Amino acid sequence: MIVSLALEKLKIQDSRLKTILTDVGTGSGCIPISVTSTLKHFNTQALTVCATDISKSALKVAKQNAQKYNVNITFLHGNLLEPAIKRLKIKDSRLIITANLPYLTLEQFQNEHSIQHEPKRALVADNNGLGLYEQLLKQIRLLVTNYQLLVTCLFEIDPRQSPQISGLIKKYLPDSTFEIKKDLAGHDRVVCITIHSVS
Repeated sequence: MIVSLALEKLKIQDSRLKTILTDVGTGSGCIPISVTSTLKHFNTQALTVCATDISKSALKVAKQNAQKYNVNITFLHGNLLEPAIKRLKIKDSRLIITANLPYLTLEQFQNEHSIQHEPKRALVADNNGLGLYEQLLKQIRLLVTNYQLLVTCLFEIDPRQSPQISGLIKKYLPDSTFEIKKDLAGHDRVVCITIHSVS
């Protein structure tokens, strides 16, 4: 769903701005690889794609996957959006941020036997599962305060987190507009945020 929404946003081009797609907490790299593979069929000369992760082992896997599918993605090690901010020339850009960060609570992880073989760090976050998203929203606020950017964010969440994530967005990005898209089962699933500026 995030891939489909990102593709929709990317196909709306603005010749005045370069476009940067950044996947935060990329894991295996499936989101940016899927997007970039699809966009091979389009003119994407003005598009830069990067992906970040705090896990070096995850980045190693993501790089191997990108090579397998022959796509050009810059992989950066670090905390959420920070390495992309440091490395990329983001001034006068259109920035699309995708993220499927850990959003389970510890209780959810312990009660779901099918995911016990997965690394807990890749699934669980504090603050009712929204601790990492709160950190990311703080980073985005700092980013758009320092640079005049057009920013679109696409975040996957647990449907039960809609009220809490809405509150966090209003707290950290009060000048943004956002909506929560439902998945095929009719559950709240992807948060779509648009930011033009911050006062």
